[in-house]
Amino acid sequence: MRINKAASVPLVTHDPFFSIWSSSDELYESNTVHWSGSVQRIKGILNVDNKRYAFLGKDAKAQGIPQKYVDVTATSTQYVFENEKVILKCRFTSPILLNDMTLVSRPCTYIDFEIEKKDAKEVSLEFEVYSDVVAQTKDTIIGYAVKREDYQYMYMGRAMQEPLSGSGDKVAIDWGYAYVACKEEGAKLSYN
Repeated sequence: MRINKAASVPLVTHDPFFSIWSSSDELYESNTVHWSGSVQRIKGILNVDNKRYAFLGKDAKAQGIPQKYVDVTATSTQYVFENEKVILKCRFTSPILLNDMTLVSRPCTYIDFEIEKKDAKEVSLEFEVYSDVVAQTKDTIIGYAVKREDYQYMYMGRAMQEPLSGSGDKVAIDWGYAYVACKEEGAKLSYN
């Protein structure tokens, strides 16, 4: 078992404005944050046989699923969680490869989940993105969630966009839109 210890672990990394980290040893111990410390919550819950397990972000209504492994590389972070019922692998990949300028200019992070049932009958995954990912001030947030035949997606952002309106050393994003898309059965996307 290899466990890297770091003061903070990168999850979604693109630029100084759009950068989400975990500041806990266990991914489910605290809310995710901007590199400057501002809360930017993304949450993950695994439902196993009618019991809720938190694996990403803090959730008072769910117990944490034991984290077995974390590995951080230049472009991705992978976690493995396991209990007697299930194994969950979660990988965050921000493909910032300087030899591909088109890929670098795309502020996109891929989050892959792999679930292996051990003794579980029913398993589903919930992934939530909160408005503090796109707005640091209290403002009207607009967005929608849509389910199509073979995938679902959602987006949200401030109703009044003011790109690059903030300045300073520790400024989190306060503009733009967050998009999340999923093709897997049993996943539930929501925005708050």
